[in-house]
Amino acid sequence: MATTTQDLAASKSVKVTEKYNFTLRADAFNVFNHTNLGLPDSTVTDATAGKITTLAPGANMRRLQFALRMDF
Repeated sequence: MATTTQDLAASKSVKVTEKYNFTLRADAFNVFNHTNLGLPDSTVTDATAGKITTLAPGANMRRLQFALRMDF
């Protein structure tokens, strides 16, 4: 089963003085929050038979990560 995810990263470096440099970075994993559904419940006697209640293996919902780095 194929999963669909799009990741995005952006960074900006700012030189404050000759000695100090700041880098701001933002990462977005599965940026469009595409849902990758798992397989339906195949146990016929369960109350959830035929329902999809999980994500695909290895699939994640949207995650954001921010970082600030100072070099001196």
